[in-house]
Amino acid sequence: MDDALRRRLDTVAALLVGCFLVLLALGLQFATLYTVGLLLVGVFVWAMGGEYIGALYYAR
Repeated sequence: MDDALRRRLDTVAALLVGCFLVLLALGLQFATLYTVGLLLVGVFVWAMGGEYIGALYYAR
């Protein structure tokens, strides 16, 4: 994977995680620990999956 693509994906992932953390801080009184854990796992899997799919797409 080229460096420009990796930086772009890392930036998108960092922005998503940052937005998630801000929303989490705002709505913490409504969120259970279980829900928070599921959302964190979902964001992580999405970020890693997006990078993997991008690598496959640009490697062909």
